[in-house]
Amino acid sequence: MDWQVGISLVVIIFSCFLWLVKGRRQTSYDTIRKDAKIPNGTNGLPLLGETLEFMASNYTTTHVSFMRKRRSLYGKVFRSNILGRPIIMSTDPEVNKIVLQDDGRTFVPSYPRTVVAVMGETSILSMTGDQHKKYHGIVAKFLKAVPVMERVAKEIEQSMELAFRRWKDKPQIYLQDEINQITFEILVRMLLGIDPGQEMDLVRTEFYELIKAIICIPVKFPGTTLYKSMKSKEKMVELIKEIIRYKVEKGQDSVPMITTLAIKYLTDHPAAIKQLREENLELKRQKIQSGEPYTWSEYTSLPFTQNVINETLRMANIVNAVWRRCLKDVEIKGYLIPKGWCIMTSFSSVHLDEEIYEDPFKFNPWRWEGKGQLNQNNFTPFGGGQRLCPGYHLAKMEIAVILHHFITGFSWVEAEPDTVTTFPRVRMKKKFPVIVSPISD
Repeated sequence: MDWQVGISLVVIIFSCFLWLVKGRRQTSYDTIRKDAKIPNGTNGLPLLGETLEFMASNYTTTHVSFMRKRRSLYGKVFRSNILGRPIIMSTDPEVNKIVLQDDGRTFVPSYPRTVVAVMGETSILSMTGDQHKKYHGIVAKFLKAVPVMERVAKEIEQSMELAFRRWKDKPQIYLQDEINQITFEILVRMLLGIDPGQEMDLVRTEFYELIKAIICIPVKFPGTTLYKSMKSKEKMVELIKEIIRYKVEKGQDSVPMITTLAIKYLTDHPAAIKQLREENLELKRQKIQSGEPYTWSEYTSLPFTQNVINETLRMANIVNAVWRRCLKDVEIKGYLIPKGWCIMTSFSSVHLDEEIYEDPFKFNPWRWEGKGQLNQNNFTPFGGGQRLCPGYHLAKMEIAVILHHFITGFSWVEAEPDTVTTFPRVRMKKKFPVIVSPISD
């Protein structure tokens, strides 16, 4: 373990110690009924629990080692103690499904304070019940609207053309940074240049309610024009904030990282590169021959491209788990989850489970052939239930567009070996330096 990791752990331990002392007063093993069938596990060290080993495992290339070790000892669902608090950890896809599909009556989000501080207390992440359902639906409707999908696809095409010009004069590029730049440019253009009549359709109704108050009786009682206008203003502001939050927090990180990892995984599999390139070159030739522009649906209709994306999502695990707090004692598959405890549903443990996926640590896009409808229990890269990522359609389309233009425009080799690190977030350790060369059809 290098010195940076050591310093990071010291900072984490000290911060956690201050937090867990307070938290320990609120939740204790002493509050659990004697006859409760709590999953097997261990409390770990006094106060710290198993925090050190849990955090350290995230610095390794096999970040699920913590989960795999305990699963072999205690089963697919087990208990642990992280940051001084008891927690249930699930690697069981059926248990995960039940937790994810809960409507907020039994399980509610339990995110670190830093997440709440960055996203805001009124973020869709913190919302529950009907409020969450409402805003989640609005954001999802916006992000998968045809005008939005078409606009984003066109923006990516333009950004890729600019990138090609930059890359031709460079002996090597850092692909992770380059793809981040591409998606950032799109983000800025979309946020600062939204076309009226297209992406703004969803906020237009609320806007009309807002402008009614410009000239009205200045009385803000329920039912008055001013009151309804102010409510519409609040809704419009919240809607725009949620769309921006999603694009900044999800699109600006997840999409470029998944795309980078897809290219990294492909690098070691020439047969996959060959099949992916042939599929995308066929589409490119069709568009050149017809003289018609691409449509967003054409990018997402390429089967092997989707196989590559799904396999990358399975292995990358950008969101490797979600945390929920239990509002009441509940029993799932014979396991008791006590009130006040957290449960962590591990997506990465399921995605890398050899009982579900043969040779799970091997990149194999052909494993998805003939799958048809994906098993939503065993494949949850975007979460699930009512909190399914509202922009997953858009994200997969963005990845497909970038891959199409990259794979048909360039060949590449690694400039130097690079590895994936998963803490504090998934990324390439050296930003994936590659040497690119233009190719002809």
